[in-house]
Amino acid sequence: MTAYLAGHTIELYQQFFEVLYQSIKGSSTVKKTVQAVKRFMKSEEGLGTLEVILIIAVVIIIALLFKDWIIDLIENLMGKADDEANKIFK
Repeated sequence: MTAYLAGHTIELYQQFFEVLYQSIKGSSTVKKTVQAVKRFMKSEEGLGTLEVILIIAVVIIIALLFKDWIIDLIENLMGKADDEANKIFK
């Protein structure tokens, strides 16, 4: 039974990562990625430690891949907020 569940979990992870890869690659939409994540979450009855660690690892990898873009976005937003605050308090 445990081998079946482990195989099933691995298959779900493969499907999830394939959809994630396709969305990053640009040939899939964000909507399909969200649907894949929802299907993945619904198919699991409970999350074990390994699954949580793998999800955290994926989030960290994605953050590292898009680090420069995220930093630029935050700096841009903070710069706009600072400019608006200066206009208000002048």
